[in-house]
Amino acid sequence: AQSLAKAIVPLVGTQPKTAKELIEMADAKGLKSPKGTSFAAPWVSRVLNATAGVEAVKIVVDTTDAKGLKVQREVTAYKKA
Repeated sequence: AQSLAKAIVPLVGTQPKTAKELIEMADAKGLKSPKGTSFAAPWVSRVLNATAGVEAVKIVVDTTDAKGLKVQREVTAYKKA
């Protein structure tokens, strides 16, 4: 959890970003888990929820469902408080 916090928390800015977006940003910078794999979204959420100065907000994102239809869904995003 410490390596995850060191890698992910500095990426949180004033613009809300989902856990998936933060993981992609960490991957682009070469920041990986101690096992050498990408961080897992549930762990990112857990660490960010416990971090002071980071708040969770709900945002609506466009996504594609299993049938290929465009849908909007609400997801949790994180930003600096």
